[in-house]
Amino acid sequence: MQLLNFAGKYKIFAFISFILAGLSALIAVIPIWYIWQIIICVIFRENLDSISHYGVISLEFAVLAIILYLAGLVFAHKAAFKISSNIKINLLKHISLLPLGVVENLDSDYLQWLIIDSSKGAENYFSLSLPNKFAALASSIGLVCLLFYIDWRFALLSLAPLIIGFVS
Repeated sequence: MQLLNFAGKYKIFAFISFILAGLSALIAVIPIWYIWQIIICVIFRENLDSISHYGVISLEFAVLAIILYLAGLVFAHKAAFKISSNIKINLLKHISLLPLGVVENLDSDYLQWLIIDSSKGAENYFSLSLPNKFAALASSIGLVCLLFYIDWRFALLSLAPLIIGFVS
């Protein structure tokens, strides 16, 4: 996480983006439970009046998850843009301290690649990949918890291929 050193005072935006991405993923699991309730109502033909209520609640949680995810991406991009600009500034400071002969021997395309593309890779990683990793981790934990809440035997059967994959 050395990239966070380049964030400066925007470091808090990075942590907020991780939290929002994780919350979004956890909230995105909730509609699955309501859809399961709808399926139970239809199969057993009980509480048919509550189907629309479950559908509305499911939709509300899905919209909330999308809003939280987008807010997390906004914070991640703010931090990523600051990281990218600080990387460029540090690279230019370093290049300005090099002897003139060293800089003259470098191709201008190489310098452009070094300054722009290197910082762009860090920006893309920080603005898109890291929030998605936090969301994937949170949604995996949320789904496992939901499976155990619904039926612990089904949850264990669902996790069996994962355990077998780790063991073998």
